[in-house]
Amino acid sequence: EYTGGLTLQTGATLEVGAGSTLTDLRALGGDTITFHTGSTLRLRYSDDSTHPQDFSMVGNATWAIGESNNAHNDDRTHTGTISGPGLLTIHSTNNQILYLQGNNSSWSGGLMAGGSESENQNESIEAEATHALGTGDVTINDGVGLQIDAADAIGDSATLNLSGGSGNKAFKLTMNANDTVNQAFIEGNPLQAGTYGRVGTPATVDYEASWIGGNSALTVTTTPPDGTAPQVVSIESPPALSPIQGTPTIPFTVTFNEDIDETTVDASDFESAGTAPYSIGSVTKLSEHPAPAVFRVELIPSGAGTVQFEIAGVVEDLAGNPLAVPVTDTTVFT
Repeated sequence: EYTGGLTLQTGATLEVGAGSTLTDLRALGGDTITFHTGSTLRLRYSDDSTHPQDFSMVGNATWAIGESNNAHNDDRTHTGTISGPGLLTIHSTNNQILYLQGNNSSWSGGLMAGGSESENQNESIEAEATHALGTGDVTINDGVGLQIDAADAIGDSATLNLSGGSGNKAFKLTMNANDTVNQAFIEGNPLQAGTYGRVGTPATVDYEASWIGGNSALTVTTTPPDGTAPQVVSIESPPALSPIQGTPTIPFTVTFNEDIDETTVDASDFESAGTAPYSIGSVTKLSEHPAPAVFRVELIPSGAGTVQFEIAGVVEDLAGNPLAVPVTDTTVFT
């Protein structure tokens, strides 16, 4: 049985196991597997498997833990370490789980999971050791769930990017241990610095989020810099009514292109550019951080004339950038 190392040169692809047997795993040897830029290690067999080899990421490379119809529902466990400056991209098939159990504190290249080459994209990654995800940035794409089972599985200086569906997990991110990252983005939207936990979490957090599961918390230390003013994407209202007199409430739904500091939003920020007397009723935020903000604003006419909804007050994004006002709706109620 071969116990030496394996080197995948630039652009090389090694496919192991075309059927349902694990005997072909012997081709991987028992020592370090070195990945050069553009190389791919593709596993094409069914049955659960454990991989004790250390990975040396000399360049950006791919580990396809299952890319055939034979490799569905099978777990892959990596007990070795990962080191080096290269990005490791993980591709898989339906319902696979990758367990990372090594302390990979010498791996700075980062991890990316999911993407166009994954089949069915219903997978998950479970980080079960300190620095299991290295110290680099972590990107979890559509159809992949991430579960943190050990404290400090992600590097404190890393950026965490989460997008798309949660794979075979109930949540996009499951926190079974506390962890800290420098910055984080959900669907491309930046998270404000603070602590995050699931809705109803027993942990003390700044934000409860529907995309988090588990009983522990994610801490984000830095809010990404933002020098761009927010914009209004749309103002939606019911069909124009005539006459408006006697209409108890006209609801307006205002959607922004980014999240808004809701402490800067109240009834005084909204008015009518029309001629009818009116008052502003309730103002309710409908969206969840960090999604682009959506507010429902009630305008209550109290006499004849016209109503034209307008944002005229000070409204700021999370970085303190003010909205350019006035922003006037094109719909006129008469």
